[in-house]
Amino acid sequence: MKLIIMIMLITCFTRCTIKQPQEVKHRQSYTKAKKDTLTFKRWLSDTLQNLKAKNSKGYSIVIAKDSSYFDLTKKYDTLIDPKIKYDDEIGSALNLLDYHDTIPKEKFNLLFEITYYYELGYSTQYSYEINKFIVKNSLNEVQYSFMKGNLIDKRVIK
Repeated sequence: MKLIIMIMLITCFTRCTIKQPQEVKHRQSYTKAKKDTLTFKRWLSDTLQNLKAKNSKGYSIVIAKDSSYFDLTKKYDTLIDPKIKYDDEIGSALNLLDYHDTIPKEKFNLLFEITYYYELGYSTQYSYEINKFIVKNSLNEVQYSFMKGNLIDKRVIK
């Protein structure tokens, strides 16, 4: 009988000690989520002020009413000289063409549209996609499709 009572007491105490850390973890995750929300909203406010200060043209911005996500679309229409090294998004676009050995040898026009997605969830998430990717030169116009960081399809328009 004493053995059964001891087992019941031990079981009761172990269950009680397991529940307390779960409650503490829940409060900590709630506090972290609240802190992440404030950090994201401050970042969003600073980013919008920065974009307005630059008078950035060619940008399109979508923000949720509750500021839980932010989409930024940039459009490029640039004359490219393959002999010049470019930075930022243009340099990345040229690297994609170079990787697939499709970069023209002479000057060409590069049109592309890139959308950045910033979303506040359990943690802040970031992704991007290229919506349009067109290379125009004196001979033809080629449209590429983009998926998961690669050019996957090539279609000659003219």
